Amino acid sequence: MFDNWQSRVTSFYRGAEAAAILARASNAPRVVKASDIEAEYVARPFRFEDLNGKPEPSSWGPVYPQGGSAPVAKWRMVSKGRALSSEEARDYGAAVGEWIKSLNAIKAAPRVSLKYVMPNYAAKCRAAFAAQANADKAAWALGNSKNARGETIVEAYARAMAEKAARLAGQASKLKRAA
Repeated sequence: MFDNWQSRVTSFYRGAEAAAILARASNAPRVVKASDIEAEYVARPFRFEDLNGKPEPSSWGPVYPQGGSAPVAKWRMVSKGRALSSEEARDYGAAVGEWIKSLNAIKAAPRVSLKYVMPNYAAKCRAAFAAQANADKAAWALGNSKNARGETIVEAYARAMAEKAARLAGQASKLKRAA
């Protein structure tokens, strides 16, 4: 019992700290050197006795629900009654693997009929487009927005009339020269 506890202490603590804990636990006046503890320290694999009957922490990995699927439950019942043959054990392992895969699988979204969804979506898009177009027309007419040249409707109209007047004046001068 003491040796098992001692191996746990030395796996968590090292050096003088481990020596002090071991000295206090043994109630002996002897002095344990840190070099002795360091020399005997060997990393050992995990043992489930270290948990002292507690469940594994969820940080260690996925926690699966108890029970399992129907094939897993069937194989558990059979294994409680008798020892499984190698082929049965392989089938049991395959059933457990399939169950775990199904737990980890990403579930697809339920399928919906586009027959009823698409017309509604198209009508919604048309209405949104018409509303935005009407809002743009109103903003342009009120002089609140500008065109690609950075002009309001008043400035664009004035420029267009000036260009037209220049064009008509140029045509009139060409006609006078030709006559």
